[in-house]
Amino acid sequence: MKTQDANFSSRPLLPLSNIVFYGCTDLFFSDGVYWRQLRRICNTDLLCKKRVNSFAPIRQDEILSTLREFYRDSLDRRPVNFCVKVAKLVNNILSRSAFKERCKNQERLFEIIKQISQVGSGFGLSDPFPSLSWMDVKRRRKLETIHREVDMIMDEEVNEHRKMPKEQKMRDDEMGYLLDALMEAKERGDLDIPLTLDNIKAVMLDVFFAGSDTSSATLELCKDTCELLGYTIPSGTYAIINYWALARDPQYWTDAEEFKPERFEHGSVDFRGNNFEFLPFGAGRRMCPGILLGMATIEEALAYLLLHFDWRLPDEIGEKGLDMTEGFGAISARKEPLHLIPTLRVPLPSF
Repeated sequence: MKTQDANFSSRPLLPLSNIVFYGCTDLFFSDGVYWRQLRRICNTDLLCKKRVNSFAPIRQDEILSTLREFYRDSLDRRPVNFCVKVAKLVNNILSRSAFKERCKNQERLFEIIKQISQVGSGFGLSDPFPSLSWMDVKRRRKLETIHREVDMIMDEEVNEHRKMPKEQKMRDDEMGYLLDALMEAKERGDLDIPLTLDNIKAVMLDVFFAGSDTSSATLELCKDTCELLGYTIPSGTYAIINYWALARDPQYWTDAEEFKPERFEHGSVDFRGNNFEFLPFGAGRRMCPGILLGMATIEEALAYLLLHFDWRLPDEIGEKGLDMTEGFGAISARKEPLHLIPTLRVPLPSF
């Protein structure tokens, strides 16, 4: 990534990206001039610091709603599915940041995103051998079904938002929502490659996909034959950058498999792409452009959850320890969800 970033920054054309993501016109899977254009829109407007900061009232409102749910749960002193509630919180923030309101079909949308991750994690003959795409009929039909449903949901949300009067789309800081930023870029008419509604829906799908299911292994395409660690990598080779393995390399981490958050207290390791042993948002040209939005959401939510509640494992889990078996998918998530018992320690805020 440090010396061959440009050479490995392309994306291969896969059935998943071509069918589900509107012909590879999203930010993740696009290439060339069009990708550089989308990247510029994201960095300077769509996901810029000013816009992310403007969503603070949305984050506070949704976090308070989640805190109240946990408070009601604490009164019963029973375990709650922590993963489900936090996922719902993040999804609500994303939906309102994108469209002002929560999506009408929000639960179904994120169920479909899970399906995309599962299908994308599977192996198809046409991935390494594109000429055999005719043999992936079942997988292709599954992807086409997923795309039709995603497109229907996106169409409904985009059309509902476009019907809103302009004054309802603007807040006190005169910043619109994520969809507004893309629509404004489309209507300015100064882009090298004009944006279509399908392009905008593809980018919005990226936003929801990245916010709910972030991959720990990214597939890259080698553009030009090169030498890497003594090996000759031919042009057109698929390469997977395994961020999971980098973050557990004993050469850089003491007790790499142990959970020791205190290791970061006085360390100089940065997570913004400068230290390759720790890359939760990737690095280089393909680094996640949503880092500001992601950090604002997670840091604020985590701070409030830890401030207002004490958390403990159910007795039956505490005795045998957490089951850390990983589930199937594009991310290395635990197979079994995390159940915790919350106990209120600091009265809830009113904002």
